[in-house]
Amino acid sequence: MMIPSPNRLPLFLTAIVLLMASFCSGAAFAQNGPDYTTGSSQNNENICDRCKKPLLGGYIKAEGYKFHPECFLCSKCGKPITGSFQHKDGDFYHPDCYKEKMGLVCARCGKLLGQKWQVLGDQKFHAECLKQHLQQNHLICGICNKPITGKYTKDNSGSYHIECLRNYKLAKCAVCERPIEGRMIIDPWGNKAHEKHGDHETITCSSCMRIISDKTSKGGFRYS
Repeated sequence: MMIPSPNRLPLFLTAIVLLMASFCSGAAFAQNGPDYTTGSSQNNENICDRCKKPLLGGYIKAEGYKFHPECFLCSKCGKPITGSFQHKDGDFYHPDCYKEKMGLVCARCGKLLGQKWQVLGDQKFHAECLKQHLQQNHLICGICNKPITGKYTKDNSGSYHIECLRNYKLAKCAVCERPIEGRMIIDPWGNKAHEKHGDHETITCSSCMRIISDKTSKGGFRYS
């Protein structure tokens, strides 16, 4: 059975994050059994491959090996194998025991991996665990969920591509409709604008003084 060899993924996380390789998917491993066969012997011709004693009566045959039923044991936990098994280099394992032995556990949650997994560098993850790992370590955008491959910005909720932050997270200026970065001004009705628009003229209602359009007026500004 072949275990996928993880691709090396160089990561440089400073003010700029470079993701030089894509994520890999781990291949599923095949489980053998419970298609082993049983046989019966009444002479000393058949020998158990574990205890080397004659197989008299019923025995188990698996992958060309023969065992007394009580000798067909998992090489990791030592308990009997009664169903599916994994075979490697003459040893037999329960499927979960084999995963533990081969390091097929998630690097984030520590639980056994299923039939498929994701590989990042030399670590293996459940798909959802990898997503959480990348978000926590600022390697994936918290808005579009795609890898960060250049400059990025972050807040307490996560990290973001610059354009994703501007287009989907930052407030839009009520005057020029561009994203507001840095200081802003807010009128009494909650309209936000760049600080530079503080003296911008707009049309207001003569009765209530609220702005008639979506733009902001110069009256009643306060600094946030």
